[in-house]
Amino acid sequence: MIKIQLALYSSITKALLTMSLTVFILASCTSNPVKDTPLTTEPINNHDIINDAPLSVLHKKALNDAIELINNDDFESAKKSLKVLHDQYPVNNDIAAHYALSAYKTNNRKLANTLLAKNAYSPLAQNLLGIIALEDQRPSDADIYFKKAIELDKKYAQPYYNLAFIYDTYYQDLKGAIELYQTYLLLIDFIDEDTQKWIKSLEQSAARED
Repeated sequence: MIKIQLALYSSITKALLTMSLTVFILASCTSNPVKDTPLTTEPINNHDIINDAPLSVLHKKALNDAIELINNDDFESAKKSLKVLHDQYPVNNDIAAHYALSAYKTNNRKLANTLLAKNAYSPLAQNLLGIIALEDQRPSDADIYFKKAIELDKKYAQPYYNLAFIYDTYYQDLKGAIELYQTYLLLIDFIDEDTQKWIKSLEQSAARED
């Protein structure tokens, strides 16, 4: 019952959330519930642009249009638009992070990693780096990236969820996972019933261990 959170900001509507391709698998090989799933994409909601260099009104609209393309899973078109923007604003963290996401989703890992390496102060980029690390079976590295994303933006919900996944699945630290999932629930602006149910399941397992 796990979905790795790839959304870049937390203001996601319930309607958009249901569009994500999430697979939930409950493993039955241990006494505790275990979550296992492939990485998935949560839609990204438009948000106020974070600028390192001032964007013109036209370029702000172009960035929001590219984000909308990502929302609609049109990653190739988004990547083309974001490349143009990135060429014009190479130090803009928001453009670079979305460009990296579109590259990652079109299987251009080399480009994504290059962009992310130059984007150390973006919580969006740190979250994506964490997801890539998990995909590469490097949970310790993912842990660092998700914690860095939280450090950069404590109100950014997705890295709390993703860090909870590591505590839950890799560390078997149920109490730590519960706390992180609960923080995620406090930060999102919709009701995530699946995560609420999962927390209850983890609480029951933690109680049996005590």
